[in-house]
Amino acid sequence: MLLVPSEDWSLLAWDKHCEGCHRLALETLVREGKKSIDAALILNAALGQSTVYAQDPKTDSLWLYKLYKSANVDPNFQIEPSAIVLDPSPGRAASRVEGLRSAFTARAAS
Repeated sequence: MLLVPSEDWSLLAWDKHCEGCHRLALETLVREGKKSIDAALILNAALGQSTVYAQDPKTDSLWLYKLYKSANVDPNFQIEPSAIVLDPSPGRAASRVEGLRSAFTARAAS
């Protein structure tokens, strides 16, 4: 989910290197992103009271803390370290998503 930078976030930390890696310009976030309140409520609705597993829970928790603080909402889920190591390659992730999409489309058609 893309986020519009909150007014209380400093853009001094905007990293052009990361922008290039993710292929997401700040202008795209401003134009297409969701406000922090909407993102926090969507995450809470989607995740419920579940436990979310992350490869880097400290970093993920930091960013989620900033999101939820900006939204003035409490998360209703918790983050725990994952024991599974995932391939971070964007190409591999895109391939997996395409495979899931094909399987879903085939199942829906039958």
